[in-house]
Amino acid sequence: MARAHEYGMAYADLDRMRIDERARSLVPLDTLVEHGLVPVKLVNRTIYVASFNPGARDGLSLIAELTGLRVVPVLALEEAVKQTLAHWSEANKNP
Repeated sequence: MARAHEYGMAYADLDRMRIDERARSLVPLDTLVEHGLVPVKLVNRTIYVASFNPGARDGLSLIAELTGLRVVPVLALEEAVKQTLAHWSEANKNP
C-alpha cells in the first residue's frame, strides 16, 4: 500500500492475514476499540499492531505500557480495522 510506504510503515492486509491470537489476547478489547488498534503478531518481546491512523501514538503507547512489550505499528485499511474490531466485539458478546 502506497500510504504505508509514505509513512515508512509496513502494511497489514487484515482481510488476508491470520491474526496471532496470542497478540490479540494481551490487550483488553475495549482499549483496542477505543483506539482503533488491532494486534496482529507477537514475536519474542515485540507486538505488531495495525492501525489506519499513522499517528495513533497514544494507543500504541498504552499497549506498550499494558504489555511491557516493544510495539511496532503497521498500517491497515480503516474499513478492515473496523470490521475486525466489530467481529471481535460480536464474538465477545456471544462466546
